[in-house]
Amino acid sequence: MINENKDSKNEFFIDSEDLDRLKNYQYPPIPEAEHCPYCNKKLSWKGLINPFDKNRIFSWFSIIDCDCEEYKKNKEQKRILEAEEKRAKEEHERKMAYQRKIEYLFKQSNISKRGMKRTFENYETNDENIRVFNMAKKYTDNWDKYKENGTGLIFIGKYGTRKNTSSFCNSEFITYSRCTCYLRNFYKLNGKIKRII
Repeated sequence: MINENKDSKNEFFIDSEDLDRLKNYQYPPIPEAEHCPYCNKKLSWKGLINPFDKNRIFSWFSIIDCDCEEYKKNKEQKRILEAEEKRAKEEHERKMAYQRKIEYLFKQSNISKRGMKRTFENYETNDENIRVFNMAKKYTDNWDKYKENGTGLIFIGKYGTRKNTSSFCNSEFITYSRCTCYLRNFYKLNGKIKRII
């Protein structure tokens, strides 16, 4: 039975059951017939016409779809499943690429393993460090604006005011924003600048 779809009349393809067209071509043996698993209808093969010799069929390369509703429904379900699997794979690859990027940035940031555990969520505030905490949190809450303006942040204060902890929290947030963050204390940074200039 000829399946009258867009491929059966295509100049590059031919239906193995289209005997009127088939008599004009030389072609390899047609593979053994297969049947629809739902309606048991005989399914024809799709042949590829040789683009350099229009009188020869190059090969029989796929079964032409059955036109029964059950076949169509199952084919659509399979297409949806494959699309979902493809999206899941792409999402997984995106997350892995993001994770590799974050790991690289943390490695370049000079943040210690202890510092990587310091976040705003586990920040313990008191009367001595609340001001530093608020400054650090404000900086990350407005990171996009500060980043666009090129505005940095330096913590200056006496011992015990959580300057390092605040720096770690800022660095952690900035790194997870996929930006390079290089942590240095002021004296080391100032010394590096002097060596450069």
